[in-house]
Amino acid sequence: MYLIGKMYDIRMKENNFVATHINSYEEIFSQLTSQGMAVVDQMQTLLPICSLLNTWNILCTNIRKHHS
Repeated sequence: MYLIGKMYDIRMKENNFVATHINSYEEIFSQLTSQGMAVVDQMQTLLPICSLLNTWNILCTNIRKHHS
């Protein structure tokens, strides 16, 4: 349960690289998978992108519309 909570709490910090932020999610997804938990592809896409800084809102909105 700790990893699931952590997965939903991650927010990109100002001055961080996007790659660093995405890698944080990839590590959590990998740990969940190794524990036998399935992580849906849409979740792997939407969670990291939608937790980016507000300056990325247009991208997030467009991706959400595409996955609806």
